[in-house]
Amino acid sequence: MKKTESMILFWGDEDVFSNFHPSPFAVDGKIFHCSEQYFMYCKAGYFNDAATADKIMAETEPINCKKLGRQIKNYDESAWDNVRESFMFAACYNKFLQNAELKKQLLDTQNRLLVEASPFDKIWGIGLAEDNADAENTAKWLGRNLLGKVLMEVREKLAIEH
Repeated sequence: MKKTESMILFWGDEDVFSNFHPSPFAVDGKIFHCSEQYFMYCKAGYFNDAATADKIMAETEPINCKKLGRQIKNYDESAWDNVRESFMFAACYNKFLQNAELKKQLLDTQNRLLVEASPFDKIWGIGLAEDNADAENTAKWLGRNLLGKVLMEVREKLAIEH
C-alpha cells in the first residue's frame, strides 16, 4: 500500500482494501470469507448458475472463487456491466460494516482517493502498479478504478452511519 497526501494506492490480498483480504462476514445466513467470494457468489446467482454458486461457497481461496466466477454459465457481459457495481458495493459494505478494525481503517482514509493499483486490471483497477510513475496521475491511468470508486462510496455511507 502506498499513501500520499491525496490518495491511497493498494493491491494484493495483504491490503485491507483488496477483495482477496480475509474478512469474514455474513449475508442472509451465509458466511463469506472475503468480499471476492461474495461478489462471485452474487454473479453466479445473477445468472442462475446454482451449481457454480455452490462451488464458490465451498471454495476457501479467493483466487479460486475468481476463477470459478469466470466459468459461470449463461454469462452476459453487457447485462453484468449494468449491475456489477451494485453487487461490489454490497460486498464491500458488508465486509467493512461487519469488521470493526477494517471499518476503522477505511474511515481513517478520510477524503483520500482510493486506488486499486493493479497492473493487470483495467476495470476494477487502474492498469498500473503503485510504483509506476503514472499511478499518481489520474489522467494517465489505463483503467477505470471501479473498486476504488465503490470503496469511496462505502466509506461515505459508513461515515454517515457512524
